[in-house]
Amino acid sequence: MFDIVIPTYNRYAQLPEFFSKNALLEHAPAILWVIDDHSPHFMQAVIPSWINIRFIRLERNNGQAYARNLAIAKGYNQYVISLDDDAWFEDAEMSLNELASLFNTYPGAGCVMFNIATPDSPYATLQTGTILPLHVTCGCAYRREVLEQIKGFSDFLHSQAEETDISLRIYQAGWNIIFSNKIRVFHNFSPGLRTLQWYYNVRHNTTRNDLLVVVMYFPRLLVAPFLVGKYLSHLRYAITSRKSVFKTLGYTVKALLSFVKLLPKAVKNRKPLTLDQFNYWRALFKSKI
Repeated sequence: MFDIVIPTYNRYAQLPEFFSKNALLEHAPAILWVIDDHSPHFMQAVIPSWINIRFIRLERNNGQAYARNLAIAKGYNQYVISLDDDAWFEDAEMSLNELASLFNTYPGAGCVMFNIATPDSPYATLQTGTILPLHVTCGCAYRREVLEQIKGFSDFLHSQAEETDISLRIYQAGWNIIFSNKIRVFHNFSPGLRTLQWYYNVRHNTTRNDLLVVVMYFPRLLVAPFLVGKYLSHLRYAITSRKSVFKTLGYTVKALLSFVKLLPKAVKNRKPLTLDQFNYWRALFKSKI
């Protein structure tokens, strides 16, 4: 019934905990697609010998979107679950049963966003069925027919803001994203423990891709004001976060140059939402997790 997609990169020290915490998935009605995005330190021995695991190592690093699309294309089940390699279900059996029930109860839901907690944030109290503007791929699920309709993730963006991209295309195709309170996933992720270079790369890619998303999907008359507003917002973040301000500003400026370089391709890929679709999507931001 489920294909579970787990992209991973250079995380072999953490994968044993992922499989230990998700041990109930060994006997679940699911295929686990573990896609190694060409990690420099390769250790297949940490992948358990479950009969429902399909392990694929890519020949080069192509980004999470490419890895997910590969698993989606090779899979065949009705629902596709996305999990990060440092995230696990609090109760896998209940969660899969609840997920199947939700997709039946909400026929307009193309994506179900799970209730995510991290070491820095608790589980949300938002009501199940709440329609959300965005979702994150560390814990969510899609109808396969929706992914096929919108042609999966955009590997053009490589990493960061690809979740905004696919969220917009879900709404553009006439589907909704809903929240599940009961399906709880702990994401063992704390940005403060990552390296400064990781932080710089995230700031660069997020800034660049936020601007590219505006060009590709926002209605024509809104592109210019949102480009200016979003870039100023990223500059403000670089200054007010007080985290290596000058270097963060440097990566934010570099992101603008990267955006300009990719702008012709973004224009070529442009498929904007109608004004009604855009206004509906924007109104959803009143829903807070």
